[in-house]
Amino acid sequence: MRKSTKRSFSIFMTAIMILSLWLPFVPAQQANAEGTTVTSESTERKVRFTYIREDQNFGEWNIWTWNTGVTDGQVDFTTKEGSKAVVDIPVGPNTAQMGFVLRSTDNWDTAQKEFGDRFINVNKNDSLTKAFITSGVEQIRIVPDGSAPVIDNGKATFFYRDKELFANDAMGSIEKVELKFNGETLPMTYQPENERFVVSYENIPNGTSEYTYLVTKDGVTNEVTDPYNTVDGKSTISHTNTELTVSGSVTPEEIDYNQNAVLTVDVIGLTDGVGVRKITADVSALGGSSALEIDPSLKEVTIAVDDNVTAGTKSIPLTVTDSFGNAHNASATVDVKTRQSVGENDFDWDESIIYFMLTDRFFDGDSSNNDPYNQNYEEKNDRGTYQGGDFKGITQKLDYLDELGVNTIWISPVVENIKYDVRSTDEHSYYAYHATGPATLDS
Repeated sequence: MRKSTKRSFSIFMTAIMILSLWLPFVPAQQANAEGTTVTSESTERKVRFTYIREDQNFGEWNIWTWNTGVTDGQVDFTTKEGSKAVVDIPVGPNTAQMGFVLRSTDNWDTAQKEFGDRFINVNKNDSLTKAFITSGVEQIRIVPDGSAPVIDNGKATFFYRDKELFANDAMGSIEKVELKFNGETLPMTYQPENERFVVSYENIPNGTSEYTYLVTKDGVTNEVTDPYNTVDGKSTISHTNTELTVSGSVTPEEIDYNQNAVLTVDVIGLTDGVGVRKITADVSALGGSSALEIDPSLKEVTIAVDDNVTAGTKSIPLTVTDSFGNAHNASATVDVKTRQSVGENDFDWDESIIYFMLTDRFFDGDSSNNDPYNQNYEEKNDRGTYQGGDFKGITQKLDYLDELGVNTIWISPVVENIKYDVRSTDEHSYYAYHATGPATLDS
């Protein structure tokens, strides 16, 4: 095998091994054979899970949950009326996202599943998250979280929601809501799908201003503060017109479609009272998103060029939104150059001839590691047990792969896996997608 080819194999194997660390390890429902209590601490936070079927045929449909922060496992619907089945699922105080699978029965082998593993982002401000899952539709509709006013470039958007009425699905019983702000009274518009009243106010004044809501229900109007933004009995909103200097740079300054670069955003003028809420970059000139989000704490992001982009100098518009909602604009530039070949072993990913392998099932190059967990895999000799394939087996077969014309190897994840499936000691994780954690390499 040519020396240069072996070097290429080593580079690509290393890259693929690293990428494999981040692949999904296994359908999450297999992590628990039975419902598992994660913490005994009670909580008032919950997800109201509404499953919608037009045929109204709910049969034995149930939910398998994980990462709730309370009790994981099977959850049965508590009410089934018409086309909706509903259940409230408790979640922990720090739960940001819970996973679930909708299944037609409690038998994993025969159950029909609605799109497999899915996830619900849990609201931060509301103790109740309302999630609507429609049969045959993969996208989940989640009612937006309750919120204090949001300022965007001098325009404030106010939201009103009564927490108790929201929890009882009764926000529609409110007849009218008006905003009292800056000496004005403005009518608010009800959004049934979002279960809240909304109004926007242009050119809000500088400084701190108090506001209230006039809420009319059952013919009676009460003046109330914001349920999501009240301190010492008052609801206030603060705004300051700030002056920030924004600039951007790309390193390296010149790239082709097979290279990456780092886009850096510099912001001058920040103080303890003025921070950065959001940074976006328009990389559509490079074939990317028109609103690529950049972490405000890092102020850097990796960018790439689509292979259809022509050579030349490209502009990247930048928008920095400060903590008061003011937008500050700038731009960066990058030179896109024509891709240059560097030899016979130089190729792009779309020219790759990829050989995918489950490492355990490819070739046994070191028999000393065939029973790392002392489970007597060789004596069992079941098809579900580990068979001994390892990294030495891969390297010993590089010439064989080269003869096949392969120039890229994709191996299964390299992290430590479970000894056996908790549901059956005859089933093991030879496929390498049932990791015990990302920090330990597989033996």
